[in-house]
Amino acid sequence: MDVYVQITGLDSGKTRRVKVLLDSGCSTCCINTDYAWAEKLDIQELLQPIVARNADNTENISGWIMHYVDLRMRISPHVETHTFLLTCLGKARIFIGLDWLMEHNPEVDWQEQTMRFSRCPERCHMRGHEEH
Repeated sequence: MDVYVQITGLDSGKTRRVKVLLDSGCSTCCINTDYAWAEKLDIQELLQPIVARNADNTENISGWIMHYVDLRMRISPHVETHTFLLTCLGKARIFIGLDWLMEHNPEVDWQEQTMRFSRCPERCHMRGHEEH
């Protein structure tokens, strides 16, 4: 499911509205490498590179994941800082991966294309809030 979110660079404070893909087949949240560099995000080098694998377990064309970026993400009204790994995502800009989906466990209505944050961890203070 595609969702629009706001991402904000922690260093610049610049906010962008981005279409993201909720992807339970992706183990963690990722951002497209080309997009991250083009937007001049505060990219950091990983201490330990990670092999990037596709859903079918083949190695991603980008090979190793070497970088990450921390961004403030708003999925209205939910706001948090999250780490995104840089890799090739094809035409997509951001994948919201299984790590985030399992932590927040949103209720997704696939027909209406909405999400409710009724099962978020207590620290989120988001129970009952809805995103369209």
